[in-house]
Formats: sequence, C-alpha cells, structure tokens
Amino acid sequence: MATNFPGSLDAFTNPSSSDTLDNPPHDQQHADVNDAVEALQAKVGVDGSAVTDSLDYKVANFTNKLGSGSAVRTFGTFAGGEVLQAAELNTVLPACMLPSTSVTLTTGTPTYVPFATESYDPLGWHSTTSNTSRITPTIAGWYLCNAYVNNINGAGTNMRGFIGIERSRAETVSRFDINNYAPDDFGTTGFVYLDGSTDYVEVVVAQYSGGNRTPTVKLSVVLVAR
Repeated sequence: MATNFPGSLDAFTNPSSSDTLDNPPHDQQHADVNDAVEALQAKVGVDGSAVTDSLDYKVANFTNKLGSGSAVRTFGTFAGGEVLQAAELNTVLPACMLPSTSVTLTTGTPTYVPFATESYDPLGWHSTTSNTSRITPTIAGWYLCNAYVNNINGAGTNMRGFIGIERSRAETVSRFDINNYAPDDFGTTGFVYLDGSTDYVEVVVAQYSGGNRTPTVKLSVVLVAR
C-alpha cells in the first residue's frame, strides 16, 4: 500500500513467527516501510530546506523571527509573526524623558526650553544638536505629555507666569497659569495625537516678575495608545 503519512498515520501489519514470506507479502512490507520513511524525510526536510511545509524550514524561520535580540521593538513597531526576545521586551516603552534643565527666563518673554541631554530616549526622538527643544516621536498615536518647572520664583514674591506644552507650535496641549501669587514649582499634563512623522512636542515657559528668573524645567512624552 502507499503511505498515508503525513495526511494520516499508517496501519502496518506486523508479521508473526508463523507467517510465510508471501503472507503478508514480504516485498510489500519493505515497500510500505520505504514509502513511510520517505514521507517522514519529506516532512522533516533536509538541512536548509526551502519547502515551506517541512519542519526544517518552519524551525529555521521561527528562529530567524526570534532574531539576535539586538533590534529594538516597541508597541508601535511589532511586525506580523515576530517573536520578541528579552532585549525587545526590556525596551518596550516608547517614550522620551528630558531631565531638569536650567533656563534663563527674561521677564515677559515666553521661552521654548532647549535640552542638552536626555534621561531616557531609546528611540532617538530628541536631538542634542538641532531643534533641541523638540521631542519628535516616530510612532503615530496618542501621547501623555508632562512638563514641570521648579524654582521659578526664588524671590518668594507674587508673580505671573505659565508653563505650557505645545504640538508643533500650532496647538496648546495643556497649560498652567499663575497670577499674582508666589509658587516655587508647578506643572501641566495633557494628551495629544502625534502623527509619528512631523509632529513634535515642546515645553514653553514664561514669567512676568520684572526681572530675570532661572528655573529648571523637564519634559516627558509617553505613547499610550495607537
């Protein structure tokens, strides 16, 4: 009989010690086993098999999708059929966090704060050499943005001022104003959709005290939904 494998399992007849060579036919039993072994070999596949149904091909391609662990994969960059290793899972948070940075604020002049370094920027959304006030995410989606200013008052006198988060200098994401009181630090938080290409986020700070102030400011952006 021809083998049924891999569609189904074969049911071979095992000869007993009392059977003759022609019952069951000895040559047919050899032929059946040969057919089954050949079917097994085809199913397993040779080394480097290009047959997509072979186990060798499937195992090799599964291993390739595991990768070397060097590529960064995030919520926004999963590819179909990919399997993530520890290195990808450990960098799964798409975010950029810029540290507390000192900035001189001239009274009455809103200032977009530049940042010379990053606390956390695994995807390279911030540049320390050009447009240093900007975070430009490369994944389209909804982002949670936080900005904070510290030690803006210093003198302890009443003053006016604000801190704001803006998208591409075209939309105010969130803003917190102070008017005639003496805070030392405050912040603002908001959600915004960014296109993953040209949209960017900045923090703008202003104070109206009649003199210069030198607070510290920090900014963070985190992808929360796509």
